[in-house]
Amino acid sequence: QDFDSSPNFDRSTRRRRVLVVSGRNSKPAMRLLRAKAARKTLAFYRVAFGVTAPYRVVLDGNFIHHAVSTVKTTVAARLKRLLGKAPMKLVVPRAVAKELEALGLTEARAFCERCTLVGDGTRSASDVIVDLAETGGYVVATQDAALQKRLRHVPGVAVAHFNGTVLALEPPSKASRREAARRERDRERPDEQEATLARTLRQQTKRHDDDKSASDGIVGGEPRRLKKRAAGPNPLSCLKSKKTTKQQRRRRLEETATSSSSQAAASDDDDKGGDNRPQRKNKRRRRNKQGETA
Repeated sequence: QDFDSSPNFDRSTRRRRVLVVSGRNSKPAMRLLRAKAARKTLAFYRVAFGVTAPYRVVLDGNFIHHAVSTVKTTVAARLKRLLGKAPMKLVVPRAVAKELEALGLTEARAFCERCTLVGDGTRSASDVIVDLAETGGYVVATQDAALQKRLRHVPGVAVAHFNGTVLALEPPSKASRREAARRERDRERPDEQEATLARTLRQQTKRHDDDKSASDGIVGGEPRRLKKRAAGPNPLSCLKSKKTTKQQRRRRLEETATSSSSQAAASDDDDKGGDNRPQRKNKRRRRNKQGETA
């Protein structure tokens, strides 16, 4: 297949573009993107806060009523698909069950009976859910906007809600990211035993460096000036003096005069016995040109 002529091929990067086609093929593509985002969010909470399967999911009344009456779906199946088909445990406060019973929502009240009920029912459902979320390790499913805003300020809480008929998991909040960064810094910081060991090693290294500096003549971080010591005698000054007598100096002068007079006489003889005739100038011989016969 010629990918260069394909409309999904990007010529600048030499790669195929992934396009979400509108219509019948858009739903599977968006479902894959939502599942990938949910896996990424769950991996963040697992690494940073230790939220692992089986997940404990807290449900409020608005979420149960919207799922049962409006979306008309099975809550457990949708949540299990959102959490990657991992095992989970559904938790409902008793205050939520009382509210649904008071509103006459029998189907939603029957669903609460199949979940684990917590609390005494005297406090409001929002306060109970926030208290559970602060203990850590919970996933909260709610349609209440005010409760969602309160939960975003609690680090380590994953919030799920219906966006129309689509169940989505919110990305980590700013409070969760800040707390995760702080925990990462604390993990990188050495504990008491490691700090003591590092302090001991530094002291040993410093002591070794001080001993080496003292042996090399370094005091206080600066090289110590060494005193100049007397070196060996100059070998030229140790030579015996050569004293000449008057007779030796006179003899040297006579030898010098004799050698100079003999050289002058030899030069005069050369001038007298030489040939004063002018020398004949050498002529250049002309060569025969090529092609001439002798």
